[in-house]
Amino acid sequence: MSDGKMLRKFGTRNNSAEMGENMKNRIRSFILDNKIIIFSIMLIVSFTYIIRNDYVAVDAFVEPSDEYSFVTADRPLEIPISSGGSKLYSILLSVQNPSELLEGVGTTISLCEENQVISSLDLDNNSYVDVTDSRGNATEFVFGDVVKLKSGRTYSIRITSNVDDVTNAFGFRMDKNGAVWSRLTYLLLTKAQRKWVFAIGAAFLTTIVYILAFKKKQFLFCKPENFFLLSSGILCLMYLIFIPIFQTPDEVNHYVRAYGIAHGYFLTPAGGELPIPQNLIPYEWYTYSPFILFKNFHMEIDPANAILHNNVNMALYSPLSYVLQAVGIRIADIFCNNTYILVLAGSFFNMAGCTLLLYYAIKYIPYGKGVITMISLLPMALQERASLSVDAITYAVVVAFLAFCLYMREQKVKMTRGQFGLMYGLIVLVSSCKVVYFVAAFAVLLIPRESFGNQKRERLHKTASLFLTILLSFGWLAAAWGYLGDTQGGGSASEKLRFMLTSFGRYLYILDKTFWEQGEGFVFEMLGLKLGSMDILINNMLILMIILLLGKMYYGEKVMRKNPDYVVEIFTLTIGVGMILLIATSLYIQWTVPAASTYSIEGIQGRYFLPVLPFVLCGLLSKKGTGCYENELVKKTAFVLYVINLTVLMDVLAYSSYVG
Repeated sequence: MSDGKMLRKFGTRNNSAEMGENMKNRIRSFILDNKIIIFSIMLIVSFTYIIRNDYVAVDAFVEPSDEYSFVTADRPLEIPISSGGSKLYSILLSVQNPSELLEGVGTTISLCEENQVISSLDLDNNSYVDVTDSRGNATEFVFGDVVKLKSGRTYSIRITSNVDDVTNAFGFRMDKNGAVWSRLTYLLLTKAQRKWVFAIGAAFLTTIVYILAFKKKQFLFCKPENFFLLSSGILCLMYLIFIPIFQTPDEVNHYVRAYGIAHGYFLTPAGGELPIPQNLIPYEWYTYSPFILFKNFHMEIDPANAILHNNVNMALYSPLSYVLQAVGIRIADIFCNNTYILVLAGSFFNMAGCTLLLYYAIKYIPYGKGVITMISLLPMALQERASLSVDAITYAVVVAFLAFCLYMREQKVKMTRGQFGLMYGLIVLVSSCKVVYFVAAFAVLLIPRESFGNQKRERLHKTASLFLTILLSFGWLAAAWGYLGDTQGGGSASEKLRFMLTSFGRYLYILDKTFWEQGEGFVFEMLGLKLGSMDILINNMLILMIILLLGKMYYGEKVMRKNPDYVVEIFTLTIGVGMILLIATSLYIQWTVPAASTYSIEGIQGRYFLPVLPFVLCGLLSKKGTGCYENELVKKTAFVLYVINLTVLMDVLAYSSYVG
């Protein structure tokens, strides 16, 4: 071989080696540059592997009666089906077994199209039917194959038997309208389809936010408040749609209270009975799934027929707690009479107003931007904002007031008239939303003298602020005390208060015992372990990831704390402890039954402690001088929390699955 050929061959090998090395470097660089999106997609895909069942949705729940109709040869039953275009999976019936078994006879449950039987199930009247419903009062009958119901056709379930005597017959429970009580289940997605839809949908939403925040528009979303606004806009709307209407804690009563305020009932009448349209709350459609919302979206309110609704628990809340929800409901009420649209409008206004408050709080708070962003994007915080709950505005105004006070402390400049107005407006809201959080208004004492101009004006404004706080809080408590006469848990509120004052040591023991035994549960609930009406259980691994992210964000900001402000730290921690004690005490008075009042506190839920968390963490991060934070740390950590929320929403959607 000539020297020239050898050199060319050697050069070709070198070029190939260089190309291979370059490719490895590019792949390595791509992975390092995009590791956060790669991890996020892997998390989403891996989470889909826990999906084990088809995705089905139950039909609307109709309240059953205590009457049964027994099917004999001359007394068949028929259930009309009006759900054209759906894949029928099963039917739930409440069955009473024969009082005497009989051989050689049976009962048939047939699905009919027009007058033709297309699927059927046979029951033997010589054996009992087992209860299979998780509620323990009905049996699910699954058709052999999923039946596609064609639009425009008439379908019915016919129940027939060749039994002559009712003593040998199966009885089927009736509803309060005299029809056979039943609940249909529809197949929405097979297990395989469900995995693909969840994985592709979550991956798409993850990629969109990643591109906006880290690639194309990163200059817009480099600041924590802007990324918070972007992720909140997507997640809050998804929580609003995915969590069924009336399935967040006390949402029915929140709706009634907000609706009453929107129509002039700022105070609940004595006794807690509020007049509302009879069908304002569609109890017969009280549901587990967004499927029912869209299936029955035509619900119209009938104002002509009014009833009294006992809303005594929500009567304890000031009308200011419902200002956002009531405005949304009132505006929607001008254009339509659909109860679902009113609920969605009230929830949307609550979501938009609270999100805006939190946006400005994150923008102006001098330190703790990351932890406030993370806390505000917790699943529980997002669910509250996407509902009619007063907990959302309570959390938002508490955080906004904390941010205002810390901002003024850091700026040390004289406040303008607008800032004075903002200060007093926030104090009014903090003192009025939920009385147990009124101590948050004491953060006004952190505002320095320079912000008021001189010592005299400082004393005047701080005294006026504290007086206004006490006046509004205790004034409203006095006005609402009549509703506390006979508490939810039973017994007199005055007697429980007297016990606390005369046996203070015993009460401290009860308090200590409650938090030591249940504290872990409160923390997990606060983060979002139980959503909906505390019955949508979220995967424990997701909650563990949230704890790790929150810890990473806290310690990431903690290392930048060079000159601690111990006055702020002590003050905010004291306020946080005060809120915890007031929460426990109020629930002891209102919810704890007399039999348990000497050894435990009942009714405490983790979500009540969300407003406490910003005070505790920001206090521990407090510093003198201009605050600093790491933009990329906040954005990347919050992005992972955004992805975790998408997987949480998979769990939320799985709740509507009757089988799985």
